[in-house]
Amino acid sequence: MRTAVFRQLLPVMLLLALVQGAASAQDRDEVRRVVRGGVVYEIQGVVWKCTGYDSTDDSFPPDGVITILSELENVGDNEVPIPITEIVNWAFNDQYNNVDTEDIHGVVISEGIKTIGQYAFNRCVNITHITLPTTIEFVGEGAFHCGDNLRWVDCRQVNTAWNNQLSNDDYISFFGPSDYLMNLKFTLLYMPSWWVIGGTNVILTDASGNRSCQEFHYSRNMDYCVPDGFTAAKCTVFQKLAADEGAYSVCVPYSLPVPQGAKAYSLRKRNDTDVCFSQITGNMEPFKPYLIVASENVALDCDSERELLTTEAAEARLTTDNANGVTIHGTLKRIGNTAAANGAYYVLQANNEWKKVSTQNSTVTVPPYRVYLTLDQAQSGNLHFSFYDAEDAITVPTTSPVQTLDDRWNTIHGQQLNGQPKAKGVFIHNGRKIVVR
Repeated sequence: MRTAVFRQLLPVMLLLALVQGAASAQDRDEVRRVVRGGVVYEIQGVVWKCTGYDSTDDSFPPDGVITILSELENVGDNEVPIPITEIVNWAFNDQYNNVDTEDIHGVVISEGIKTIGQYAFNRCVNITHITLPTTIEFVGEGAFHCGDNLRWVDCRQVNTAWNNQLSNDDYISFFGPSDYLMNLKFTLLYMPSWWVIGGTNVILTDASGNRSCQEFHYSRNMDYCVPDGFTAAKCTVFQKLAADEGAYSVCVPYSLPVPQGAKAYSLRKRNDTDVCFSQITGNMEPFKPYLIVASENVALDCDSERELLTTEAAEARLTTDNANGVTIHGTLKRIGNTAAANGAYYVLQANNEWKKVSTQNSTVTVPPYRVYLTLDQAQSGNLHFSFYDAEDAITVPTTSPVQTLDDRWNTIHGQQLNGQPKAKGVFIHNGRKIVVR
């Protein structure tokens, strides 16, 4: 009797088992992938790993600075946090499509992560900074081939077991000269003092927290991005100022003697209506806007110790000069076209002409370490400053800021003429010295 009943119930039991098994499999599928802070974590085999990101998820940070967790809490029915120790190969870049990742602007890797797979952040072109934990044991080849926007990587907590090496071509390598990770021409690398290799843009931190750098190297195309200040024994600039190119606008993050072969000028009032740029002597102050006219190729290098401030402290130190309704500003970060156009900024162009930024040419921006002008009253057109060069001259007179560029001739002493001169001599035509023979 019991056997017969069992036989009758067996199909029902099997059906219930199949339904329960399907439900269990569905439950397992639902928790095989989670997104926290825009970062994706998935089960690979039986282990949870960091596998990428999802910028469409509501949790993706608005500033694009992601945090990679080492523990996942509240995953399905798990009451115990799930450990994460690995970022897989190609995690934040598509291995099969040659495309850039633009959504991620910064990365903080939590304590507990041990492995960063090869090319994990390859082509993440907008990443500016990465913070690494003490627990890192392996970094794969090309892991930080992000791009030239990577400005600093904090490795101060890594231990001596992490076999750091510096290759001969300015790329930092952790496991041999072929495993290049980041370009030190543009990236500041913060390391503990036991890592005795100095060099370009490597900041060593001792037990007391003092930070020193053998050589701080910056490009005038890169934003100033210094998370912690340090003392640099030497400062060098990637780009040179060429002679015979008119005036350059500069705003450097350290004090600097006026380079030999150049003259530096700051904004001054000339009379009740005009402004001028007066030549300075001695040192150019840090975070202050200047114009430089080079008579030979020069660089804004400095061979003596200089203190480099944090980004926030440096921006707070930026100064301006004002004269007769014209204000000159320095900037350490790139100002985009829209912001510059909305602010009615003027930027220095060829022939010493200040051009008002408009949205008609979206390529026009204010680069970092440069200068821009604003006026108390909105003006259309361009402003022109006529430079002259005389042995006894300490000022550079300008036209009134409300005037725009036309066909102007001046004497070497700044007196404006009525048209092109007929006599022989040296004259100034639209900001350039012209010899009339």
